[in-house]
Amino acid sequence: MSGNFSRYACMLAIFTVSITSTANLYAKDKDTDSEFYLRDEEFNLKKALTFKSANRDFSLRLGGRLHADAAWFSDDSNDVLNNDSRDTEFRRARLFVSGKAFDDWRYRFEYDFASSHDYQIKSAWVGYKGFKPVTLRAGNLLEPFGLESMTSSNNITFMERALPKALTPDYKLGVLLNTYGDNWGAAIGLFDGKIRNGSNDGWGATARVTGAPVRHKRRLLHIGAALMYREPDEVNYNTRPEANLAERLARTGTLHDVNHTITAGLEAAAVYNSFSLQGEYMRAHVERDKQRSDPDFDGWYVFGSWFVTGEYRRYNAKSGTFKQIKPKSKYGALELAARYSEVDLEDKTVTGGEEDNTTLGINWYLNRNIRFMANYIWADADPDSNGNTESPNIFELRGQVVF
Repeated sequence: MSGNFSRYACMLAIFTVSITSTANLYAKDKDTDSEFYLRDEEFNLKKALTFKSANRDFSLRLGGRLHADAAWFSDDSNDVLNNDSRDTEFRRARLFVSGKAFDDWRYRFEYDFASSHDYQIKSAWVGYKGFKPVTLRAGNLLEPFGLESMTSSNNITFMERALPKALTPDYKLGVLLNTYGDNWGAAIGLFDGKIRNGSNDGWGATARVTGAPVRHKRRLLHIGAALMYREPDEVNYNTRPEANLAERLARTGTLHDVNHTITAGLEAAAVYNSFSLQGEYMRAHVERDKQRSDPDFDGWYVFGSWFVTGEYRRYNAKSGTFKQIKPKSKYGALELAARYSEVDLEDKTVTGGEEDNTTLGINWYLNRNIRFMANYIWADADPDSNGNTESPNIFELRGQVVF
């Protein structure tokens, strides 16, 4: 991927210029006194790529995302994180098609060209919304666990999710039931293995409940909890130091003879005008057979963010997640953020390492479709999975296009 990065970066730049230029051509007679001043106010990419039947019972929406990353590593003893001092990649290169049929049926298929073969198929499901406010979906789905995990990668505050991601699930084949009210949402599902090579994942059940006891335009208090039970043949908990181009410092390796696992999570977030706080705690218990040890692993994070330009984090109560940022100015929105996270994968006879990270981030939302991100990470693994102490620093950049 690194060798082709320059060519792909040129393609990204051309596409980015095309989007902004076209948006500017269509942005005439704008109301600059409105709360949100958008250069794509009249030309909306989402609407432009959506096709509907005359009776609106059928629709088709095309879209995707492109995340191009670069990272630099320092104090990386023995090249533990990466063989090079810098590296580049396409973190995500996704295309999707979604829509509805016969009014109440929904569908979505998403493919990531940047992922490895086993993870290229993301969302691939069919759903029914005829029992409002209950929605039923079946297919390849993201298990409902955790605020940061359930928030789209297009809308998370940092380039990568925090260290406790080691304990969260991913896409699985299953059936999911969602319901919601004005200020709450709930989801429960039954899941099997991954769509490819998931024979060792076993079946599982996952549930998440969220609520917003305080929810105004610029005020929010979000709380939530999730619980996951699974019966896999084996498990492997691991996490990168909040940089996808880095190797893992904390990892348990494969744990065999697993009877079942139970993972619980608590989450909370608050928004006050341009300021926000968010945090989560997760704990996983692994029950094993054949007189093997039954370890417990846990992790947590907390972060704060501030929009220098006056925007605020927008919230979706139905899904209990945060939505896309809307810049107020034609010059975009600027956000500053700081995060501290920890994960502990050491317990009983398992020596997976302990790690804590401190991350500073800055985001520039040029408009609703384009974002530039920069993160600086101080990682500290003491010990790492090999029993060594590692304290590398990572600087990374991202250009993001969403359409």
